[in-house]
Amino acid sequence: MLNWGKRKGFIPESCYEYKGKKSECREDHLDTNECRVNNTFYRVIDFCLAQDETGIKLEIMKNGPVISQMTIFTDFLTYKDGLYHRTEDAFKFNG
Repeated sequence: MLNWGKRKGFIPESCYEYKGKKSECREDHLDTNECRVNNTFYRVIDFCLAQDETGIKLEIMKNGPVISQMTIFTDFLTYKDGLYHRTEDAFKFNG
């Protein structure tokens, strides 16, 4: 996904052609989307993959906000606040 952002850039949500259901992403939308035509998109300049807590902290201090990927378990769907700890009966959520 970040490689796509580096090559093509991301458009704001207000520019999505939402039809109320999932639809296939046409390749020609890159040329016809109003935001792309008007150069209203955000390109990823660079990224790195931090593997541990120290690397992530350093990246935040050096370059600001970061994004992350995580494995979600079913008990996370009801999580509200505080520190999250996986419960024993939780299993991996595929979705």
